[in-house]
Amino acid sequence: MFENPGGSLKKIGGAIFFIGMIVSVIGGMWMFGLASQASRSYYSDSAGGFVFGGIIIIVLGIFVSYLMSIFIVAFGELVENSTAIRYFMENKKIYPTSSPTPITTDETVHSSVDNKPS
Repeated sequence: MFENPGGSLKKIGGAIFFIGMIVSVIGGMWMFGLASQASRSYYSDSAGGFVFGGIIIIVLGIFVSYLMSIFIVAFGELVENSTAIRYFMENKKIYPTSSPTPITTDETVHSSVDNKPS
């Protein structure tokens, strides 16, 4: 699990999406069941509200679980990419503190400006 944290996060993101989708559909069906009970009782006028609520639960539940899984999968991808970059930098002996060009000081900048041809 800790050997490949990016891959684990991507799997967890997929699992969260499928679990959220299943829970949303079950919640919506439960609301449909309440609507059928309400239509046979004294509160028959409120049956449409339960149906509408069931549809909202299904649609918004799937959408929210999809958004959550996107963020988790994207973070897993970020972890995988940073691990690959670190591996490349360690094997090529490139470190973030090294600079490809020498850093100039204020004296060098001033002397190069003063020696500039007219």
